[in-house]
Amino acid sequence: VYRSLANIYKSQNDFEKAIEMSTHAYELRKQLGDKRGIVSSLLELGLIYEAKGETKTALQKLRLADSVARNINDRVTSAELEQVSAEILFNERNYEEAYARATRVLKTVSEITNQKLFIRASLIRGKYFLEQKKYFLALPVFEDIIAKAEQSGNLIYQIDAVQNAATC
Repeated sequence: VYRSLANIYKSQNDFEKAIEMSTHAYELRKQLGDKRGIVSSLLELGLIYEAKGETKTALQKLRLADSVARNINDRVTSAELEQVSAEILFNERNYEEAYARATRVLKTVSEITNQKLFIRASLIRGKYFLEQKKYFLALPVFEDIIAKAEQSGNLIYQIDAVQNAATC
C-alpha cells in the first residue's frame, strides 16, 4: 500500500510525501525482516530522490540496497541496482563512473545471462563512446544492441540503439 501511494505522490511530483510513504514501507519491511522488500523500498527511495534532483542521496540509497542484495546473494538485483546507478551517473554527466559501472554490469550479466540488463548496460557504454566522440567504438556496440533487441523483441531498446547509431 505504501509503495503504491509513494508512486502516486512521485508521479504528482510531491516528493516529500513519496519519500514519507516509501520510508514507511522500508521501516515495515525492516521490522518484518523482509530483505527483498528492503531492497525494493531502498530502490524506490533512490528513484524518488533522483526524480527530486538529489543524486547523491539517490546513489546512497542504491548502494545500501545493493549491500542488502549482496548479503542475500541476489546477483541479478545487485546488477540491476548497479545499472540504475550507471544510468543516474550518465544523466549527471559523470561518464567515466557510469561507464565503469556499466562495464561491471556487463561482466555480471555475461555470467547470469540477463538480456535486458545486457542491453541497458551496453547502451550506457555506447553513449559513453559517443560522448567521447569515439564513433568507431560506439557503432559496433549499437549494432550489437540492435541485434540483441531484435532477437528479444524489445522494440524500445532497438529504436534507442538505432537512433544513437545514426549519430555515428
